[in-house]
Amino acid sequence: MQAARLASLDQLKRVIYLGRFSKMLLPNIRVGFMAATAEIAETFGTQKLLTSLATPELDELRAPVFKQFEALGMTPFCRPQAGFLGWFGTGVDTITLAALALTLEAGYLLAPGALFSPQQTPGTWLRMNIATSQNPAMLRWLDKVLVQLRQQSPGS
Repeated sequence: MQAARLASLDQLKRVIYLGRFSKMLLPNIRVGFMAATAEIAETFGTQKLLTSLATPELDELRAPVFKQFEALGMTPFCRPQAGFLGWFGTGVDTITLAALALTLEAGYLLAPGALFSPQQTPGTWLRMNIATSQNPAMLRWLDKVLVQLRQQSPGS
């Protein structure tokens, strides 16, 4: 007789079932899955996308990059323990900031929070790649543009 799993007895109302596919199938790729209510799965998925993708090599870069962004007046959403992405409040419209970054003079690609909003709602949050945010020229450009946009902002 096979034992029943809690998840099947509970019908996923209070139990979250986590699993993974064998590394024998794809040794270089780790794929996991979660069975839960739609609300819980969406919350977990959002948190995973906002805070991490598995890259432990970046651990030593994360704290200095966060300090650099904070020195520019950017506020971290949280301090992830893993991954190469960080979310920062800028105090300015990040769609405008991203558009300025794409100009020929700058040539940077920024990810405004609206790209990750189901309604594409403009906002002040910016997703930054920690691994590629060490460029001193980009940091100087970002500082200059954030100062200019904050001075133009009606709330300033």
